[in-house]
Amino acid sequence: SWSGRAFLCSQIISCVQAGSSRALLWLTSLCPAEAPFDALYASGLEAQSRGDFSVAVSCLEGALEAEKRLRETRLRCGRRCRARETLPLGAEGGGEGDPWGPGAPLLLLRRARCLRSCAHQAGLRASSLPRASEEVRADFQRRLPYSFLQRAYSQLNQLDKAADAAHTFFLANPEHMEVQQDLETLKTTAGKVELVDREAKPHLENYLLGVRHYDTEDFQTAIEFLEQALRDYNVADTDCRILCEGPQRFEEYEYLDYKATLYEAIAEHYMQVLVCQHECVRELATRPGRLSPIDNYLPLHYDFLQFSYYRVGDYVKALENARSYLLFHPDDEDVLDNESYYESLLEGSVDLGSIKPREVGILFCMGVSFFKCKDWGLIGVSSCHEYMMYSSNGML
Repeated sequence: SWSGRAFLCSQIISCVQAGSSRALLWLTSLCPAEAPFDALYASGLEAQSRGDFSVAVSCLEGALEAEKRLRETRLRCGRRCRARETLPLGAEGGGEGDPWGPGAPLLLLRRARCLRSCAHQAGLRASSLPRASEEVRADFQRRLPYSFLQRAYSQLNQLDKAADAAHTFFLANPEHMEVQQDLETLKTTAGKVELVDREAKPHLENYLLGVRHYDTEDFQTAIEFLEQALRDYNVADTDCRILCEGPQRFEEYEYLDYKATLYEAIAEHYMQVLVCQHECVRELATRPGRLSPIDNYLPLHYDFLQFSYYRVGDYVKALENARSYLLFHPDDEDVLDNESYYESLLEGSVDLGSIKPREVGILFCMGVSFFKCKDWGLIGVSSCHEYMMYSSNGML
């Protein structure tokens, strides 16, 4: 077993001088790149418990890299097969349409074959490998490997790396007072000024930087960061939805000898996917270590942008973003007034009817309308505004 292998190799490692080529060889054999991430994680914890910190670092870093490779492979396959085997309009939140039309079952089978082939080419044998336990997946979601890495790097006197690992863990676990104290000590000892969040989310980082420049009235720089944040958000949203299409667990039935019919199984799985994709909105708007998402997260991009573009003199872009914001909040009097003002500035010079809301906002609203109204039977929830009122009082 991997844990037994970790024990054996850690004993041998302790007998080999640090830094020697033989030690490096044993480290490589203990933490092979092709090992599953949960096995590498277990090996790292085993090595750390025995004081073999070089081995612990190698295995824990390997586990983080292996988990990232697995995620990237699933995303790459998901993107490739989405592009190659396109489902009917609306089936993936892209607009109105019937996802279960006459040709849909064949397309679904082709998509499944594409995904299986892609995974096989990437060296994944998901069906033949045991999946990581819920506990291990929860550890990675909570960034727990970085807590162990911080301790191991500290023992090896690699204080810069220890500080970054501690910072990465602490952002997601701000209640952890011991790590906070360790982090302050490491910053002082290592003279570390800039700490790196190794799990930073680009869409959130750029949004927060954009808001910071907006608050200082550096509107041109704010525009650059907020536009990048929107591009990053679009990528992150697509990725989150793709990952939701993976295996699902039906916890309410686990204690039963549950045998679903074909249509029950399809419906149960599809509902799990929809619930997961619905949660993408909350997940993408939530900073590490916070329980609640940033209030009004996606619409605020357009609100900040409409005023920023006005301040730099780009009235077409200002109007475009004001109209995008109004998709979410059609009764916002301030932005309605701004829209009218921008129209008055542009009247006679451009065709006002040609200035449409932003594509990301449109696609988001169309996806909301399709999933909520048609698949969940919430007839009448037909706009972003109504959806936001329904969903946690506008937490978007």
